[in-house]
Amino acid sequence: MKVKRLVRKKKSTIAFLGLVVLVVIIGLIIITVNRSEKEKRLKKVGDQTEEVSSGISQTIPKNFPSDFPIYPGAKVENSYVSKGEEVEAQSVVWNVEATLSEVSEFFKLQLPNKGWKIGSVVEGDDSMIVSFSKNEVEGFLAVGKGTEAKVVISVTIGAKFEEPSI
Repeated sequence: MKVKRLVRKKKSTIAFLGLVVLVVIIGLIIITVNRSEKEKRLKKVGDQTEEVSSGISQTIPKNFPSDFPIYPGAKVENSYVSKGEEVEAQSVVWNVEATLSEVSEFFKLQLPNKGWKIGSVVEGDDSMIVSFSKNEVEGFLAVGKGTEAKVVISVTIGAKFEEPSI
């Protein structure tokens, strides 16, 4: 019995860590793609430079949950929305001049205050990852040390939706 529980616990821990790695990788890809896309969007026309639009934005997506806590003073680095057949995924990356502990504590307090259920919290020296849910919405929050005394906040949210029937 004890062995089965340990195996089950180990499997769930490995699955959670796999999801954590996925969230961090997605955040890094978004940052890298955003920088790359920004360079591609800049088009030289004569003596002037114009910006061409792209699927990546530097604003919070319009369907991002309005009751999700946003750290005061945080600036959107980039955001991305992807729609599948049944799920819409939104990723937003912010940066803010604050300490890691200030930002981590803010989310551990504010998520439940806004009605979000915290599933699990994994904390390290330079990061914190939180799984959360509310109704049909689930996601991950990663907080980590950035550059120049900034903290990077990455949130990926997936929500099930139903296409209107015709």
